Amino acid sequence: MRSSPAGALDYSSITQKPIRGALVQAINPATNGVYASTSTDENGFYSVAVPASVNVQVIVNAQLLRDPTGPAPRWSIAVRDNTQSDAIYALGQTCNSGAAGNTACNLRAASGWNGTSYATTRAAGPFSILDTAYAAVQRVLQANSTATFPSLNMFWSVNNRPAAQTQTCGLAQGCIGTSFYGGSSGGVHRLFILGAANTDTDEYDVHVVAHEWGHYFQGAFSRDDSPGGSHTGNELQDFRLAFSEGWGNAWSGMVWNDPIYRDSLGANQGGGFAVNVSRRTGTGAAGDTRPAGWFREDTVQYVLWSLYDQLGRNGAGFSPIFTAMTNTAFVNGTPLTGIHNFAKTLRDAVGAGSAAATTLAPILTDQGIATAADALGVGETNSAGQTGVLPIYTSYTTLNTNVQVCVNNANGTGNKLRNFAYVNITVPATRNYTITVTDVAPTPASDPDFSVFQGRRVADALSAVAGSETLSGVALQAGNAVVVLDDYNLDSSAPASTQRCFNINVN
Repeated sequence: MRSSPAGALDYSSITQKPIRGALVQAINPATNGVYASTSTDENGFYSVAVPASVNVQVIVNAQLLRDPTGPAPRWSIAVRDNTQSDAIYALGQTCNSGAAGNTACNLRAASGWNGTSYATTRAAGPFSILDTAYAAVQRVLQANSTATFPSLNMFWSVNNRPAAQTQTCGLAQGCIGTSFYGGSSGGVHRLFILGAANTDTDEYDVHVVAHEWGHYFQGAFSRDDSPGGSHTGNELQDFRLAFSEGWGNAWSGMVWNDPIYRDSLGANQGGGFAVNVSRRTGTGAAGDTRPAGWFREDTVQYVLWSLYDQLGRNGAGFSPIFTAMTNTAFVNGTPLTGIHNFAKTLRDAVGAGSAAATTLAPILTDQGIATAADALGVGETNSAGQTGVLPIYTSYTTLNTNVQVCVNNANGTGNKLRNFAYVNITVPATRNYTITVTDVAPTPASDPDFSVFQGRRVADALSAVAGSETLSGVALQAGNAVVVLDDYNLDSSAPASTQRCFNINVN
């Protein structure tokens, strides 16, 4: 299925594509024993050896599988129905092997579209999702040919709809809210993809699926500190969210070598929207009224896509990005995930004089991001025209002293610029610490919360105590740690443009 330039599905342009990389099993229908198994090739072909003159049930599974006990690369990625006990989607057909045991048995996954609506089983949907996974795997392999992919289940159902989860309607009933990456459960990563016809389907919105796969990449190979939540490109955002969502959109373009992100929705999938990740931001054009910078996802997507595109699409463009995002400094370092951390890690990992670093520098400058800023953004001068934005991290160097930080909701709530304050703590020795946050003006009532990071998140203080928050026994290693602070009441009850200031004390 193709998308129109505006994002809607174009049912007049249905095309056939090969089912690539899928697990094929040749089964004896009398015993259910497996004669042989293999995977389809790049062109959708497969070949298995079976006895002559027997009936063979050929099953094509919506699953990419490479022997987890064999040499790398390895993967196990399946498209499952979360509303049918997580069953893997599959096509089946019985064929006779013929006297020579050499007979073609071709299977086709039909879309189910009858010209005006979905009238029969939508068998092609899961295999379209699988094809995006296949394309994403190939892009990663261009950067690391021996990559091991943690197991991934991609859940899709015709019942998956943009309905909020409740006590009576959860993921197993198709109330998924939106297509999203669900993290790892029991060592298996999860994606959930919308499929509700005439409301919002995403199985043919290949950039949407690739975007969510990009979040799987962060969880499986890299790191993502984003607070999540709703977002659009034309916002001033928390820098972690801006990087995460900008990465997802740029990655979707890298997977398909196509910078136009399309999403269909509505009756007969006839509505939708498109986003051009190759469009510069900060131009003042329609839908682009905010300054470009490290605090906007559409700026980040432009920076990452432009780096990929200018270095050369496919492996040449993606390899340095992969190197930076999987580098130990980025994955386990003190700085949180953002464009400054990415840029600094890339310069260090591939060399300041490398093609990637010298290509990235003018792109950053063009988009209002300090080229030489360190991983914490020290050296950044772009404040989005607001006070209190810089420095991005407040330094805390002397124990048992009070350092003041402020947050506000002038740009919105939940995940916007200045909703959080970041404190970079100098940790003098490896031991347990007590961290206390106190409101400097407790009227009206605040509800401060904070999280502690040292590499990954190590502790949370999320109580409902008004005006203060204390966390004792925080085990920290000598070096640096980061505290991320917010005020729950800025989201829940405070008037717009409210600012709250807090003292943080570490001892």
